[in-house]
Amino acid sequence: TLEQSNQTTYIATGETHTCAIADKKLYCWGDNSMGQLGIGNNDNQNVPKEVTLPGGVTAVSAGNNYTCASTSTQLYCWGKNDKGQLGDGTTTNRAAPTLVGSISSVQAIQASGAGQHTCAVAQSSVYCWGSNGFGQLGTGNLTDSLTPKKVGTLF
Repeated sequence: TLEQSNQTTYIATGETHTCAIADKKLYCWGDNSMGQLGIGNNDNQNVPKEVTLPGGVTAVSAGNNYTCASTSTQLYCWGKNDKGQLGDGTTTNRAAPTLVGSISSVQAIQASGAGQHTCAVAQSSVYCWGSNGFGQLGTGNLTDSLTPKKVGTLF
């Protein structure tokens, strides 16, 4: 369990839930009304519950009723998805980790706390998806995106 770990490497807080990486495993707790804990149901949890992901977890970001995490090779998101913030090509809420296609080797990820969009750094490029009413995806328009869109090579 999380309390037995001596290697908590990262913690992320969403609006009403929290997730932490310990020994390359992901644990989440708190409000789960939209499936944001990633445990396969919508039951709230007042103690850390392990989220099942293939491989060791390297990063996590908790947003407004959704969460994203990466392993050494893949990116997964789950929870609220009304604006496509999970990046799976739908607006269907997910109670379990769902693969975000076309992105691998993720170096950083950020789920929006107040909004409903997500961005990641992968392969020296920035990718964003979800709500875009203010141009926050960097795509040059105000159209929401259900899948990751490359912002450009910034570095």
